[in-house]
Formats: sequence, structure tokens, C-alpha cells
Amino acid sequence: MNLHAASQSSTDITWHILLEQQANGCVLATVPALPNCTLERSSREEALAAIRQLLSDRLASVEVLPVHISPTADSASSKEQSWPPFLGLFKDDRYFAELADELWAKRQVEDNEEISIEWIEPNA
Repeated sequence: MNLHAASQSSTDITWHILLEQQANGCVLATVPALPNCTLERSSREEALAAIRQLLSDRLASVEVLPVHISPTADSASSKEQSWPPFLGLFKDDRYFAELADELWAKRQVEDNEEISIEWIEPNA
């Protein structure tokens, strides 16, 4: 479900909200894109209104910025040096070779499967 403001401006954001009917009759509203942005209310309308308010309150004090972090020379060299002790560790282990072949074959099948996104509603 999409969250829309009454009037769209260049800073408006469309959010996908999950509404789940609970066994106790309440509705659980969750914004998957934001950690800890979940609440429960007694009806769908109450849950939707409350999650809109929670989003509005939360985003009032939030700033989203892209940050580029370059690895330092020390961290790159320590990663390079961490592999040598393990190189060739399983070279004569036929069971490991069989397992590696099975994992490779499974990954190839999974990589070739189509991903269905039919449940995502288009923007209204």
C-alpha cells in the first residue's frame, strides 16, 4: 500500500506500508524501509492513520544523506593478509569438492529463476 500526502510536492516520499490482520483482530502496520516503525491498532483505518503520524513525527527530525566511505590502506592490507593460512586447506578433501560442486550447481539454478513481484502495487 502506498502512503500519499494530499498534495504532492517535490519533497514528498511514497512509502510502502504492510498492513497485517492479527489473530486478536487488531491490524499490525509496518514500514519495512524503516527500522522499528511498527504499530498495532484495532482497525485498518486506525492503523493507517497512526502509521502516517508515526512516519511524520519520525521524519521531522531525520535527514537522509548519501555517504561515501573509502576503505583505508590498513583495512585493505589486513583483508589481503587474512586469506593465506586458508589457501589449499581442502585441496585433497573429496567430500569438500563434492559439496562445492553441489553448492555451485544449486546457485546456478537459483540465479536463473525468475523473481515475481506481482504483489507490489504500482503508484496511484
